[in-house]
Amino acid sequence: MTVMDLTELKKQAGQLLYQQKWNESIAALTEIISVMPNNPEKAEVYNNRGSAYANKGEQKLAIADYNKAIELDSNYAMAHSNRGVAYGKKGEHELAIADMSKAIELKPDDAEACNNRGVAYKNKGDYDLAIADLDKAIKLKPDYADAYNNRGIVHSKKGEHDLAIADLDKAIELKPDDAEMYNNRGIVHKGKGNYDFAIADYDEAIKIDPKCANAYNNRGLARGKNGEYDLAIADFDKAIEINSGDKSAIHNRGVAMALKDAKAARTEIEEQYKKQAESDQKKFEQTLEKYRSDILGRGGYKQRASRYDDAFKRVDADIAAKTQRLQKLAIWIFGTIGGVGVFIWLAAKPTSAFWLLPFVTLGALVLAPFWWEIRLLNCDKTKVWALREDAYTKGVLATLIDVDKESRAERVNRFFDHHDRRGSAQLILDSESARKDDGVAERMINVIRSGDGKKE
Repeated sequence: MTVMDLTELKKQAGQLLYQQKWNESIAALTEIISVMPNNPEKAEVYNNRGSAYANKGEQKLAIADYNKAIELDSNYAMAHSNRGVAYGKKGEHELAIADMSKAIELKPDDAEACNNRGVAYKNKGDYDLAIADLDKAIKLKPDYADAYNNRGIVHSKKGEHDLAIADLDKAIELKPDDAEMYNNRGIVHKGKGNYDFAIADYDEAIKIDPKCANAYNNRGLARGKNGEYDLAIADFDKAIEINSGDKSAIHNRGVAMALKDAKAARTEIEEQYKKQAESDQKKFEQTLEKYRSDILGRGGYKQRASRYDDAFKRVDADIAAKTQRLQKLAIWIFGTIGGVGVFIWLAAKPTSAFWLLPFVTLGALVLAPFWWEIRLLNCDKTKVWALREDAYTKGVLATLIDVDKESRAERVNRFFDHHDRRGSAQLILDSESARKDDGVAERMINVIRSGDGKKE
C-alpha cells in the first residue's frame, strides 16, 4: 500500500469515526494497523480503534487497543485518559483513576482528563476529590458543559441540591440540546420535592430525545408522587416499550398500579366512614385519625417485621463472622503455601512454578465450602428481606377494608395480582408462597436461628 493510499484510508477512517459508524471504522482502522510499522504514529490508530470499540460497549477490546497505543508511545496522554474511561465503565475505579492521573501528569492542562478523573472519583464515592477535579476542568475550560453537568450530579449526591441546580442550569445554558442534562436536573428537583419543576425538565428531555427511557421512567416517578397514577403508568409503559429490559420501570409500574388500586380502596373506605358518621362529625374525625395513625400497627405487621429484623441482624452478623474466618483461613493457607514455595525454591531451585499448582488447588478446595456457606447465608438474608416486604404489604393492605373477611381477602388478592404480575415479582421473591402459607416466614426464621441454637 502506497503512502497516498494509507493517507486516504486514515482520512476515511476518521470520517467514519465522526459519523459514529463504529463497525466500518473498526474495519478501516484494522486494515491500517495491518500495514503500518510499529512506531509512535501507529499509537494513534490503536487509540482510535479503541475508542470505536468503547462506543460499541466492548470495553475489553477497547482496553487491549489502548494498551497497544501506550506500549508504542508511553507518553500518549489521550490513550491513558481513554483507557481510564474504559476501566471506569467496567467498575474498576482505582485503575481508572491511575490512568487519568497519568494523563494529567503528562498533560496538566487537559480539561477532559480532569473531568474524567472527577467522574471516576464520583463513581468511587470520593465526592470532594471529584469536585476538586471538576473545578479544575471548568477553570481550564469555562464553557465545558459536561464538567458542569458532572459537578451538578456530585453536588446532588452530597445533598447540596441548590448548588447542583446552579451547575445544571449552567450546563443546559451551554448545551441546550442535551436531554441527559435536563433529565439530571429533573432528578435534583424531584429530590427537593419540586415535582412540577421535575416534570417540566423531563418533558424537555423527552422533547429533545423521544427515546430517552430514563426520562419517561423518572417522569413516571414524579407523577406518582403527585398522585397522578394513570399518567405515571403511561410513562412507565413508554419506558418499557423503549427498553423492554428496564427492571426499574417494570417495578415502578407495578407499584404505581398497586398505589392506584390502594388509593381507590382508601377513597372507598373514607366514603364508608363518612356515611357511617354523617350524624356525628366528631366521631368520624376521631375514627379516621385512629385509622390513619394505626394503619402500620394493624394486621400484625409490627410484630412480624420485628421478628424479620431480628433474623436479618443475626444473618448479617453470621455472614460477617464467617467472612472474617474465611479471610483468616485464606491468609493462613496461602501464607503456608507461599512459605513452602520459598523454601523449595531456595532448596531445589526448580525451573518452573507449575509444581505449586497442586498446593494452590488444595487451598482453594479447602476454602470452597466456607465460601459457599457465606453465599447461602446471603440468599437467606435476601429471603428474610422479601418476607418482611411481603408482611408489610399484607399488613397495610389488610387494613384497607374494614368489612367482612371475604371482601378483605378479595381486595388484598386484587392488589397482589397487580403487584406481582406487573412488576415486583423479581423483588418480593417469596410473596406467592408466603400468601399461600403464612408459616413460611416462621419456618425461615427457625432455619436461620437453628445455626446458633435459637428456636422460635
